[in-house]
Amino acid sequence: MAIVTTDTAQQLRAAARVAATYVGTVVGAGFASGQEVLQFFALYGMGAVWGILLAGALLGLFGYLILQVGNEARARSHRDVLDALGSPGLATALDGLITLFLFGGLAAMAAGAGAVAREQLGLPAALGSTLLVAGAAGTVLFGIEGVVRAISAVVPFLVGAVLLVCLGSLGSRPLLLSWAAPGRAFFPVWPLAALAYASYNLVLSLSILGPLGRVSPSRSLLPGAAMGALVLGVAAAAIHLTLFTLGPGLLEETEVPMLAAARRLAPALGTVYALVLLAEVYTTAVGNLFGVVARLRSPGRTRERGHRAEPRPPKASGRGWTLATLGTALIAWAVAQLGFSTLVRNLYSVMGIAGTVLLVTLIRRLLGRNGRAAS
Repeated sequence: MAIVTTDTAQQLRAAARVAATYVGTVVGAGFASGQEVLQFFALYGMGAVWGILLAGALLGLFGYLILQVGNEARARSHRDVLDALGSPGLATALDGLITLFLFGGLAAMAAGAGAVAREQLGLPAALGSTLLVAGAAGTVLFGIEGVVRAISAVVPFLVGAVLLVCLGSLGSRPLLLSWAAPGRAFFPVWPLAALAYASYNLVLSLSILGPLGRVSPSRSLLPGAAMGALVLGVAAAAIHLTLFTLGPGLLEETEVPMLAAARRLAPALGTVYALVLLAEVYTTAVGNLFGVVARLRSPGRTRERGHRAEPRPPKASGRGWTLATLGTALIAWAVAQLGFSTLVRNLYSVMGIAGTVLLVTLIRRLLGRNGRAAS
């Protein structure tokens, strides 16, 4: 009995590690600020909570498939997962898209830091973006071995802060359902928005979920993906409800609605939420910047006489690494000046459309596996 109990505890810890890393990879400035939920769900009205449930189910299922492929392919990067899923041409195309999306996510994080600096601290938005990009670049230049641990550590604080703001808002404010405006949304109906939301998050998570599957016990992948999707769904639903306690005027005035809700409850809570939000922005920016630079500096897999050679991990030092890091960070800072809500509304929606290709590829693999099992 003791052996079973110990084994079960180890499985739970491994699954919790997978779940925390999954959640920490998905959430960032867009999620924690409330902008993602606003643009993809809340604009359609309270009924779009079904879209949140659909997106959560898709994230759980396809997140597990990516983890499983990463485990089977012994993936060291998102390119290894793509090679295992489809043809070299498709893998190359998706590889380029994912690298581009990681850069777009980095720019969105920098814009989010600027929005927080302006709305919470009264500082210029450009200064907030500069500090975030400089901090992320400095971390990447000197190594980010502990980034997964840092991401996982922030997750409980984020979820706790979101639930606290939600409960406080629901307890002190009525739900205002009249401001929903589906005509302002990027997609015509919420099912498409839910599909796009899950798609782009899976695309941005691929560079971490694949290698995470390689280093995690196979039995921890399914419960880890399920727990991660559940936490994401609950947090998204809490943000969804909180947004409907804000009036349309306040939503128009702020780029960080969850921060506005926290400050309305108590200035101290607003400060705490701002710190949690900045921590999420920072860890996401570090992961995205490292993913872009590592891909730019890595030749990937090579073919020699019909055989694939193992990829060589990029050396995180030297002139080339420094130039790639600083150059990528500088360009991301410039793109961030477009504004946070503009990036979330347009860039992330386009990413969702392109990310659907990844879902179709995963479905084909799943159907192919089931077909082989049946035969």
